[in-house]
Amino acid sequence: MFVMSAVIFMGSRAKAQDLSSLGGSNYYLIYLDADTEAGAGITGKIIQDLRLNWDVSTNPTGEKALYIWSNTYLANSATGKGSLGQIGSFLDFSVATGSGWSGLGFCMRFNGDNATFGDTGTSNVGDAPGSFPVDLTRVTDSYRFHMAVKTTSGKPSGIQVFGSSTGVAKFSVGVGSFESTPNITPNFKSDGTWNIIDIPVSQLRTYGFTNRTAFKGNYFVVLSGAATNNIAFDAVYFYSTASTGINDVKADQLNVLVTNRIVEVLNTTAPVKVFSITGALVKTSVEPIFGVEELAKGAYIVKSGNAVAKIMIK
Repeated sequence: MFVMSAVIFMGSRAKAQDLSSLGGSNYYLIYLDADTEAGAGITGKIIQDLRLNWDVSTNPTGEKALYIWSNTYLANSATGKGSLGQIGSFLDFSVATGSGWSGLGFCMRFNGDNATFGDTGTSNVGDAPGSFPVDLTRVTDSYRFHMAVKTTSGKPSGIQVFGSSTGVAKFSVGVGSFESTPNITPNFKSDGTWNIIDIPVSQLRTYGFTNRTAFKGNYFVVLSGAATNNIAFDAVYFYSTASTGINDVKADQLNVLVTNRIVEVLNTTAPVKVFSITGALVKTSVEPIFGVEELAKGAYIVKSGNAVAKIMIK
């Protein structure tokens, strides 16, 4: 059995399929599609699930709601691949025509009506039955914050990540600076391709993040300024980099593309081996492009020479 590790620096461009952040030990999920969660085997590692679940029609008692403030964003259909190689499952928004500002928040519902956080079309949402506070008090400096973002607009957006009701990290993504906040994506390309943000919590603290108390209310906010701006985001979570047995030994990173059960290793000519997440050898290929029709859905490790990558087969 072998183990791997990969370091992602802030503002990096997404590789063909970069699943390095799914090798952590504990997760606080803000946004991640269910198929990727299941395939990566992280379900048992979720400390708090903060993914949206409130819908006035299908789940009126849900407690985690998306508030689009004063109808300033329009939701777009998510087309193409997400940042982790999944089809579709990410969030995509454009600023509404005529809007001079825009904002949306992921919010734990609590006392007060919708006007506090935005126009949802339903008044007096109040406390959700069985609602619970956001609790990031155990997110220490051994954790990292991860998200992917893309746009076709040459404008910046603002991101706010709450660790407590007042401990808010504020930073810019995209091109330029949003409301004088630091831009942490210096190599951002506004061409509709995914850009990865993966930074230690210690760095997030320099932008204002604190996590001393549990709280209700907003815990993740996106702001995109005026009309013609657009933003898509995906794979938003905190994860621990503490030892898990699979991320302990440093290794070079393969660049691997998985499409319709065809695996293509883009940066090697050496024989390729595929291992299960537990380390069992399940496939060997002398070619860098090969099919994996016989393998079950889930996460795997691809190794070629001294380089490795984690992939998802769906």
